[in-house]
Amino acid sequence: MFCPQCGSSRVARDRFCGQCGARLDRSSSVIREAPARRRSSTHALRLGDHQPWEVAEVVIPLYLDTGDARCQARFEDLLERELTRLAAERWTPAEPIGWGVLWNSGAIRRRRKRDLRGEHVIAETVTIRLRRPVATEP
Repeated sequence: MFCPQCGSSRVARDRFCGQCGARLDRSSSVIREAPARRRSSTHALRLGDHQPWEVAEVVIPLYLDTGDARCQARFEDLLERELTRLAAERWTPAEPIGWGVLWNSGAIRRRRKRDLRGEHVIAETVTIRLRRPVATEP
């Protein structure tokens, strides 16, 4: 991920940029460039007319208690809101985005939390691969 102010590399947990000192907003999703090792797979993501795709990843903060009965419904609401916002920039999911698929693939980052009610698993963030058509010159 990168600082929106200066563009320097940063860690998802950072509250301030180490380079320019800008406050980093953790409440909104962050689009980051897809890793170089996955970039070669962009050639396989093509439309029927051989239009290439630009590939990126988005990290969406969740902070959902997986023991809550409404967890999956809240997850779907958060995901829908972010995908609607990103659709304005022509981004669409490159892979399936169901709760079970993302949970089993490890795309949902989770941690254990212990409190007076017992031990819980918290879904902190979800990383989703996105794609959009690359504009080609005629």
